[in-house]
Amino acid sequence: MVKYIIIVIIVIIFLLRKYIKIIYNLNNTIDIDTNKDKDNIILNSVRKKDPIISYYEGIYISPSNIILLVIIKNMYDSVKHILIKPIDDYVTFTRLNLSSNNRMYCDWCSIVNGFLKLYIDSINYHIKNNINLICNINKVYTKLCKKYLSNAIFFRHKKIKKRDVDIFIQQNFVNFPENIYDIIYNVSNIALGLEQIELRWCPFRSMQQYFRNTNPNFVPINKVMIYKVGEILSKYDTIECIFCNQVIHEEIDPKYISNNPETSPMFEFYNFLKL
Repeated sequence: MVKYIIIVIIVIIFLLRKYIKIIYNLNNTIDIDTNKDKDNIILNSVRKKDPIISYYEGIYISPSNIILLVIIKNMYDSVKHILIKPIDDYVTFTRLNLSSNNRMYCDWCSIVNGFLKLYIDSINYHIKNNINLICNINKVYTKLCKKYLSNAIFFRHKKIKKRDVDIFIQQNFVNFPENIYDIIYNVSNIALGLEQIELRWCPFRSMQQYFRNTNPNFVPINKVMIYKVGEILSKYDTIECIFCNQVIHEEIDPKYISNNPETSPMFEFYNFLKL
C-alpha cells in the first residue's frame, strides 16, 4: 500500500513539475527585495480589516497556490481555440517602481482579468458568427474555476446571487441561445467573484480607507508614488482592472516608472499560460 502511495506521489510531482518550478522561482524572486511586513501594500491593505478572513482568502487567491495555477492554465487551454485576439492585447504588466511582491499581485490581477475579458469578448463574437464553437467548449475548468472562487470568498457578507449574475449577463453579453446559458452563467460568476476580490485586495480601489491607518507597519516605503497612483485613478468613476496599468503608465511622472515587464515575478507563468 505504501509503495503505491509513493508511486502516486511521484507521478503527481512529475505532472506538476512545471507548476512547482514556477512557484519556486516566484517565491525566490519576491524574497530577494521585499520587506514582507512593511512593503506589502496589497496584503497590508486588507490585513488590518479582517485578518483571519484575509489569510484564508489570501491563500486561495495567491499565485503561489498550485491548485489555482492549474485551474487557470487548464481553463485557458480549454478555450484558447475560440479566443479572437492574443491575450497580450488584454494584459499589461506594471512598470511602477514597486517591490517584486507588489508587482506579483498587480500583474497576477492583470493576467486573470485580462484573460477573462478576452474570454467574454470571444464568446460575444462567436455568438454572432459561429455559435457551435461555444457549444463545443470543454466547460469543466470554467465551472471548476467558478466553484473555486466561490469557496475563496465564502466568508464574504455579500454573496453573489443569481440576480447579480443575470444583471451582469444583460450588461456584458449579446443575446444568446439557451443552450449556452450554463457557460455564460459560470463566466459571469467568475467575473463577479474577481470583482469582489479586487474590491477587498486592491489598495487603489479604496485609497482613503487604506491610508487612514497610522500603524508604521502598514505605511509603504514608496508612499508618495502610491498616493500619486491613487490621485490618477480617482479621476475616473470606474476603470477596468485590465486598463489600470495603461492609464497609470500614461499619466504618472516617468521617474516612477522603470521596471521591465519581463522581470515581473509573473512573467514565467504568463509565458507558460500562452503555450
